[in-house]
Amino acid sequence: MASLMEKAAQRWNNIFSTAPAANELAAIGASTQDAINDSVRKINQDSNIQQSLTEALNFQNSPSYIRPRTRPMNLTNGAMNFSEGLNAYSNAPITPITPTTTKGTALDGNWASYVPKDLIFTESSNRWNADATDKKGRRFVGALQFGEERLKDLIKNKVLPEGTTLGMLKRDTDAQVKAGNWHFKDYIDRINKTGLTKYIGTTLPGQNKPLTMNSLLAMAHLGGFSGMEKTLKSGGKNNPSDSLGTSLVQYAQRHAN
Repeated sequence: MASLMEKAAQRWNNIFSTAPAANELAAIGASTQDAINDSVRKINQDSNIQQSLTEALNFQNSPSYIRPRTRPMNLTNGAMNFSEGLNAYSNAPITPITPTTTKGTALDGNWASYVPKDLIFTESSNRWNADATDKKGRRFVGALQFGEERLKDLIKNKVLPEGTTLGMLKRDTDAQVKAGNWHFKDYIDRINKTGLTKYIGTTLPGQNKPLTMNSLLAMAHLGGFSGMEKTLKSGGKNNPSDSLGTSLVQYAQRHAN
């Protein structure tokens, strides 16, 4: 009877007595390489999915994009599995906040001719998304730094829809242009109606630049229409300043062009 050692030796010989042909080895190698490639593709796919999910989360909080108006839904069962949700999200339109009626920077916006362009620069340094809070806790946003009080006027006069917030206005450049055009047209109409145009061409005490329509608009923008009116009628004696220390008379001089 053969010993265990002899049996093992016989089995070893049987395995290697018929060595596989070269083409069989090549086939085995190709098959192994295919398996490796499949594994690599799977790893890359998982990595891409993870990256896409990370970008999706960043997208939700990015100020550079607005969310789709509606969430894609599977109408068959009212819910989506992971793959369906990922595909729906990746195929959802990503709309940058590039304005449709405005271009580039705030100074390039489609403002009406009566909107003082240099006022846009002094108010926000030419930034659509400017956001500031003064010492009294009042918030002002956008290229023209609109606050809550003027936002109420814009909504009341149906320039902006009900429910518009300062945050929404900050992100919507088209709405900012629409608001700005109405805002200054409203002041011009009131200036004409109240006869304040008689101050155009006059000079306030201590100043060397005659007042222009832009001067009056700048004062109204900084201190409200009544603040501008009081400053003019008082000959500059009633001269309030904002939280940064800029007075209405100073603003009138700065924008007397």
